[in-house]
Amino acid sequence: MYNGKKILALITARAGSKGIIDKNLYPIKGKPLINYSIEAALKSKYLDAIYCTTDGEKIKNTCLQAGINVIDRPKELASDTSKSIDCVVHAIEELKKQGKEFDYILQLQPTSPLRQAFHIDGIIQECIDKGLDQMLSVHQVEYNPILVRFYKEGKLTNILNQQSTVRRQDMPKAVYVNGMLYLSKTELLSLETSLNDIPNGFEVDPHFALDINDMHDIELAEIMLKEMD
Repeated sequence: MYNGKKILALITARAGSKGIIDKNLYPIKGKPLINYSIEAALKSKYLDAIYCTTDGEKIKNTCLQAGINVIDRPKELASDTSKSIDCVVHAIEELKKQGKEFDYILQLQPTSPLRQAFHIDGIIQECIDKGLDQMLSVHQVEYNPILVRFYKEGKLTNILNQQSTVRRQDMPKAVYVNGMLYLSKTELLSLETSLNDIPNGFEVDPHFALDINDMHDIELAEIMLKEMD
């Protein structure tokens, strides 16, 4: 709890994955990928409850062994085309049936193994202290989108409707939505919610923003976690 607000951490971990089989359970430095998110959440000062929503029996058992609760996710909410907000709303409804309600929900994707407890506590503090309803994690990008182009019929086209003859130091700051943290008032979440379009950013060091998508990311995570020991 923070400033009287009850906060739920919800780890969203479906069993299916195409790039890496059983990605959320893939061992990194000897323990399943999902355990890094669980451990960071357990170290938080402000979380009132930690749940994982999953359709996978192995993931469920791993979470229960690690000491957090599990919401069984229906298979129709765990397909390749399912949106993460679908399982978030389902989890809210299931917890309400049990008489458990929270002021804020913090979604944690298990593919961010470098996320730390101070990131979790930091976004909670900043969001609530500023009186905001929602906040997500971002980090500054190396290449400003003013200089990024699309190819259209073989020709370069600007992605921004803005002239790019701008001194680098005069370019507006650009950040990337990295998927580490999504915090929102529970009452604002619905099936129409687009979490990536939350307008308030909590900036993190890009060093911590690694998102696991392929084996190269796994290898990089191993190296970075060893450096953090």
